[in-house]
Amino acid sequence: MVHKVSTAYAKHVVTMEKKCLEHLSMLPVLRDPTNGTAALKHLKQQASILGHLEQKGLLSPHTCYVEFGAGRGKLSHWIQEAMTGDHGNQYILVDRANCRRKMDLYHKADNAGPSFTRLLMDIEHLDLGKVECVNTCTNMVGVSKHLCGVATDLAIRCYCAAVTKTTGSASCDITQSGSAEDHCQVVPCLGKRSNEDIQLPAEETKRCKTSTSEVSFHRNGLVMAPCCHHRCSWASYVGQPFFEHLGLGPVDFHLITLMSSWAVCGTRISDDLHSNCRGYKPHPREFIGIQCKRLIDAGRAWYLKQNGFEVTQCHYVEKDISLENTLIVATLLTNDLSVCCVHNKN
Repeated sequence: MVHKVSTAYAKHVVTMEKKCLEHLSMLPVLRDPTNGTAALKHLKQQASILGHLEQKGLLSPHTCYVEFGAGRGKLSHWIQEAMTGDHGNQYILVDRANCRRKMDLYHKADNAGPSFTRLLMDIEHLDLGKVECVNTCTNMVGVSKHLCGVATDLAIRCYCAAVTKTTGSASCDITQSGSAEDHCQVVPCLGKRSNEDIQLPAEETKRCKTSTSEVSFHRNGLVMAPCCHHRCSWASYVGQPFFEHLGLGPVDFHLITLMSSWAVCGTRISDDLHSNCRGYKPHPREFIGIQCKRLIDAGRAWYLKQNGFEVTQCHYVEKDISLENTLIVATLLTNDLSVCCVHNKN
């Protein structure tokens, strides 16, 4: 299996350059001496993502920013701070769990910029084409920082479905930030595939949208920092055809996800010590884990390219800031959406 991974990596994974960027709007907070070590690491990652958004021309007016796996919504907060003034932007924060101390609170006042809209639901059940505020914008940009495992694939599929005028299986009513009691709760899919009809309880069906409006955007982009590749699943992976072309199937994919944890498992001890993992010492194991991660991301990049995107990957922060320091940047700067769409049979 290690030989298969190394061979595929050598043929299909390009060497990534290091592009650690910053954004002018975040320089004051980055230089704040009261920042703790952990807080500063997160701020540097957010600043670099903003820098990449700016470099690709994705910080633009009349844009709907969708943050997948938003948590407290810090990334959306800094995007809004970078877009000072009234630009007609919308901010959608998607997360399946509620959390405390949300950054939405900074945007409640009348003079605090656009309000944030939260979708309390699983990405698997999200159809962006049926979210009302999406259709008020001419551009749509998806962002995420450390979107865990399978959620990255779900977000990629969700985003591509929106910008290529396809529809998902279920959507949910939404509320403005601060109305947690009205957030829509979506029943887990319980083994169903993402393109099958989801049967919701009657009390939840009342809040589901029935609109079939299509989405058409002029400027599209997806900037994602994936993580936790060991939590990916073959059933939801968008790069299945890419792996199959390499002669790798579901069992191989499962083994690759397991080995991907070697890149971040913390076993960086002396090579002189005896290794207890099938004869592989720590540093070779770490590199094998990195190869597995990059191979999984290569399948994601392939899927985006098949949907008409230009894709680049880079290391967006130093390794001492985060071991999960890879950024996927996909742009589709056109209003011609007549591209060849690729959708897995699941």
